Amino acid sequence: MISRDIIYRVIDSERNYQDLKWGNPEHDKNESVGNFLIYIERYLNHAKNAYIDANHEIEALARVRQIAALAVACMEQHGAPHRI
Repeated sequence: MISRDIIYRVIDSERNYQDLKWGNPEHDKNESVGNFLIYIERYLNHAKNAYIDANHEIEALARVRQIAALAVACMEQHGAPHRI
């Protein structure tokens, strides 16, 4: 089992990569929650296909990392309601 701290660092690294890839942190400011959900669904489909079609667990996990980072990007732009 991998510690949550390490997982959060991996997700943070992916967020940094996404920001560099798409220009800067400002690139997300015009994206709606719905747009983020569509992006997440797209990567989820990639993950499922990688796992189901070829049993490529590593590729599926790479997509899970991207999904987690997209969820973080969404919450950076639109807020993150606290669990009560």
